[in-house]
Amino acid sequence: MAAAILRPYVRPEVSWIVAHHGLFQNYYYVHHLGGDRHARDRLRDHPWFDACVHFCAAWDQCSFDPDYSHESLEYFEPLVRRTFSRTPHDPRYPAASG
Repeated sequence: MAAAILRPYVRPEVSWIVAHHGLFQNYYYVHHLGGDRHARDRLRDHPWFDACVHFCAAWDQCSFDPDYSHESLEYFEPLVRRTFSRTPHDPRYPAASG
């Protein structure tokens, strides 16, 4: 769902990473629950595979550490507003108004 919301406003690489990061995040824990931590390997030939591996290792994985230093949600509000107020990359989507 998040990838679909972001898709008109970000590079295709970014929306692909958001869409697939759950599968890639499984690498870190799913084997403890009997799952296949290497399930992401079916996408290994995709041009954005390494970028998604990096996103999960450098950013997503850290978010599970309660002691990880982070900014408040309010810190990101201007970025979110700028992102969703710009003209979508894809002309099939209308620009936000207001």
